[in-house]
Amino acid sequence: MTKLIRIIILLAITLNTTNSSGLNRETNLLEIAEAAPFTIEIVGQGKPILYLPGFATPGSIWKETVESLNLERKSYLFSYAGFNGNEPIEMPWYSNIKNGIIDYIKDNKMSDIIIVGHSMGGNLAVDIATELPNKVSKIIIVEALPCMREE
Repeated sequence: MTKLIRIIILLAITLNTTNSSGLNRETNLLEIAEAAPFTIEIVGQGKPILYLPGFATPGSIWKETVESLNLERKSYLFSYAGFNGNEPIEMPWYSNIKNGIIDYIKDNKMSDIIIVGHSMGGNLAVDIATELPNKVSKIIIVEALPCMREE
């Protein structure tokens, strides 16, 4: 009888742990769906210059460049979802980030934009400039990576 009680208790604990884990997993998926595609650190004043890092690289990688160039522009240092302490987002990851940046540009009524992109950020720069040719005045690409698109 004691063995049967122990087995029932063990079974109840196992089922409770499984249900709890499943609930946490579902909650995490809801959080991912609501996460922002990027965070931005803004430095300076003036016309916009967007700095897009490579895959898995924080936007802060551009700080030394911004300080060295000392341009009279407002610098936007982007860090992508899933990296640099930012919550992950749903797939298609690249498209969600690209569209998020395009929406950010439109929502903030930016124009005469310079976009500097490294690696995957270079791909984003080209794609954004293609979709917003009247808003982007220049792009500067540092070693663009040709294989990040999911489309």
